[in-house]
Amino acid sequence: MRKILRVPNFPPTSSHGDFICFKSSWQDIDKTTYEDSSTDDYTAKAVAEFKDEMVQMLEMAVKVKQPRDDYRELLELTIIFLGVVLPQGIHFAAPGAMHQALWMAKVIYTFKVWMFRAQFNLTSPEHKELRELCIFFSCIYVEAWMTASIASKAPRNYLKLLKQCQMYQKINTNISRATVKKMAGQLWYLSEQLVTLALFDDDLDNNTKDKMVLAMKEREGEKKPPKRATVDIKLIKEKTLVDFTIRKSKTFFNNLHLPQDFLEYPADQWKHQPSFSAPKSFVSTLAVTNDHAERAIALVEHFSGHLTKDEQQLQFVLSVVAEHRKKCPDARKQTLLGNNE
Repeated sequence: MRKILRVPNFPPTSSHGDFICFKSSWQDIDKTTYEDSSTDDYTAKAVAEFKDEMVQMLEMAVKVKQPRDDYRELLELTIIFLGVVLPQGIHFAAPGAMHQALWMAKVIYTFKVWMFRAQFNLTSPEHKELRELCIFFSCIYVEAWMTASIASKAPRNYLKLLKQCQMYQKINTNISRATVKKMAGQLWYLSEQLVTLALFDDDLDNNTKDKMVLAMKEREGEKKPPKRATVDIKLIKEKTLVDFTIRKSKTFFNNLHLPQDFLEYPADQWKHQPSFSAPKSFVSTLAVTNDHAERAIALVEHFSGHLTKDEQQLQFVLSVVAEHRKKCPDARKQTLLGNNE
């Protein structure tokens, strides 16, 4: 996300000076006169291909309880930007904290600033640049973010996102190049072992799963493979998860001591195999996003200035907190009483 927000010729959103100014002007903005994608011919044309599918997906998502308020706000803002009125009506929350570590805050601010651009007096270049970001977020990135925390879907979603970003050059070459370059160096979930997570993706077709299993039995990999998967971006359009699967992919099960007998059966029979439930359950518990880390960084940086200005004292405070977390990993009464015995 930081790479996208620093695309050449785009506004300095990483310094978020404009966003701070927007926040201070919020009380003077008429919230009933926002402008969605339909109010701008260029934007309306750019989102037309994705709009219906995205709105349907987003409307389903907002019906599910979200873990945080900003999650829900992002979903609702995207729907509003795409020109749809929510069943409960239109409501814009007041701009919140704008922290470097939290990319979501930047996306939320980007949508708001652009939709209230007439009242915020954006320059023509600023309007166009923020518009390009809003189009990318609404058509590509928000969908990927919605399923980013599901481990079993990570390989398929990452490959899909990489292809979408590569094809996005038809709409915006700068954003396409920046995102593809960044993602091409972070193919963690397409690595020879983690690609195995896709076997537990309910949305991946059985034919692909069967081909992946066959590759695990027959395809040899490099003798000294890189820690991360590599791919020729020019050929990414034709790639499937099977292309990233090799014999060594089966070590996923060995390293985690998970049963793999179900691999001897066709994929459409796995759910009936006793050996399938354990790895399926294990994968469902995995967290694959850095959202917790982002929020931790934000909290530390926010409170460190209030606690102490001395770096050594700050490190001491952090070590005390870490030790306390080990002794009291949760706030249950049983845990607290157990540590006092």
